[in-house]
Amino acid sequence: MSRGLPIELWRVIVSLLPSAEKRTCLLVCGVLHDIALPHVFRTVDLFLGSWYEARDPLQLDPHALDGIYLPPASTPDSHRRQQVSLEMLSRISSDSRFAGQVRAVNVGAFCCNHEVCSRGISGLLADALRCLTALESFAYFGDHPVLSVELFDALAAGSAKTLRHLRVPAGWNLDPRQLKANLSLKSIIIGRIRETDLEPYPPPPDSNLAKSAHAVRSLADAGTKTLQRIRVPDFTWFTPAALSNLVEVELTYLHGREVDINIVLTHFPRLRSLVLVSVEHRHVAPFGAHPTALPLLESLDISARYYIPVAHFKEFIVAKKHLRRLNVMTCDERVEILDLLPRLPRLEVLGLDLWCYEWTEELHEKLDKALPAGLTALLIWDGMEESVVSKADWARLLQKRTALRYFHVLPETERDADISAELLEHRPPSLELVGLGWKIRSVERLSESDSEPRDGDDAHTHSYSEPWSLAKVWFRAAEDFGDPDWEWLLRGHNASMFKTAHVLE
Repeated sequence: MSRGLPIELWRVIVSLLPSAEKRTCLLVCGVLHDIALPHVFRTVDLFLGSWYEARDPLQLDPHALDGIYLPPASTPDSHRRQQVSLEMLSRISSDSRFAGQVRAVNVGAFCCNHEVCSRGISGLLADALRCLTALESFAYFGDHPVLSVELFDALAAGSAKTLRHLRVPAGWNLDPRQLKANLSLKSIIIGRIRETDLEPYPPPPDSNLAKSAHAVRSLADAGTKTLQRIRVPDFTWFTPAALSNLVEVELTYLHGREVDINIVLTHFPRLRSLVLVSVEHRHVAPFGAHPTALPLLESLDISARYYIPVAHFKEFIVAKKHLRRLNVMTCDERVEILDLLPRLPRLEVLGLDLWCYEWTEELHEKLDKALPAGLTALLIWDGMEESVVSKADWARLLQKRTALRYFHVLPETERDADISAELLEHRPPSLELVGLGWKIRSVERLSESDSEPRDGDDAHTHSYSEPWSLAKVWFRAAEDFGDPDWEWLLRGHNASMFKTAHVLE
């Protein structure tokens, strides 16, 4: 390395490098190693066992995977990941300086009956958690081993003063009276759950789900001054009146629930993001009586299983002059939501369901006129049985959105909705990422030796990367996308991506 550059400048340079290059810096010299270490190991992923074999909580329609190969737990790569995770736990427990660099830990607990589980993995994990004295974010996936009281107390013992973000499984089997933690959390997220886990409703008091709800409510009540985001199935998981400071509320399962949405509209004056999943008529009816509620709202996501008239929340939406992200899935054959879009001047991120038997030229023209020119991300749930509009015309419509960086289609019918080839030919200049169902691919510029420009034809200057792995799609985070808007837009669509009604957000 150059001796002419001050250490402060090297810190800036390393911070701007891609992840792979940061890892390379660990091997260059001692100085760059020390600079890169906090960046490379800021987030630590611990995958124990095989997620592919556990399929937790994935219950997939085989046709949704389109022949993808799911590697068994016995593959060398699976063993390597397990060994790396065990070595990481040992390093954290034995090296306090290294442990102090870690800010986020994601645990994938899918051991099942594999050898790694016979090594006292819960004890190793608990020992490591006690050593993480600067941890800010902790996420736990799976239940082998379960997130026990001992593990959670170990987490709190190490990072009670610094932990701000917590994600736990829905079936978190803890009695809140056993929790010794005193945390100042900013966000609490309940992980993806099976629909069958939510029945009967309300759950019996001695059920895992009821215990989970009590534990989460206990943590939320303790964070009345700090909690800003909560993501839970419904209001039984927290006390709304005690959390007026919330800026993000996500209620992820309202189907069949007696939930008073008036509480959302009147108790959270600072709310900037609202997500309501599986809504029914009774849930959206209050919007009409409170059109000026939540004046600071920037993000709104409303999804329903059956037709919900846009008229229920039309005035509420158009009154939100700060609204930048909108995802509306209400099975509306008339696509009435398009009439509202020109009245949302700041809209940049949009999710639509195009639910109709035949997509006509008239509907296509209406969509073209309604979509904002400055749209940066667009997701379309494609429920069309037939379309008279060609794939090239669809691509040309998108090409007009010169700021569009991310486009995703979730096909629901047998009709071929793949316009990826046409998008390369009529590519929006800013396009970076394209999704079709669960397949997500980057748009990459070809090298000069590989490209064959033909009269400005972008199809011969750009190509698609290999699709993301199934595990990456399932465990996706904002860091994977490179833009939190894109993660938000796709957040509630696992059932459509993976063709299963069993998975909820």
